[in-house]
Amino acid sequence: MSGQNIALPVHYTKKSRLERCDEDEALLQLVKILIATEHQTWQAFPEFGLRDLVAGAAKSADKRAAMQEALNRVLDEFEMPWTATASPAKVEVRIAAQSTAITILFRHKKSGRTIPYTAGTE
Repeated sequence: MSGQNIALPVHYTKKSRLERCDEDEALLQLVKILIATEHQTWQAFPEFGLRDLVAGAAKSADKRAAMQEALNRVLDEFEMPWTATASPAKVEVRIAAQSTAITILFRHKKSGRTIPYTAGTE
């Protein structure tokens, strides 16, 4: 098996085959997992979970700043080519359909392109 690698994350195609995700999809999968995981749940990397920081982030500038710092640390640790926005003030907060949500804008370190991710905070 020398020379063979398995690259993760992956997804299933319509024909039920595993296929490697593109960078955008990999980032969004990681963020979904981070937001669903409680802080300090994973002993090997206590910074991993963001659920506690995301809760109420739409209403608290301090929580948004802490969430952004933690998110950037996780992205750096996993060597993702993305960074969250440079300033906590640039993390957009939107209220839609009577539910509170926070939108995080991610910027690719090399290309500069940006993708948004919106998550509920309550």
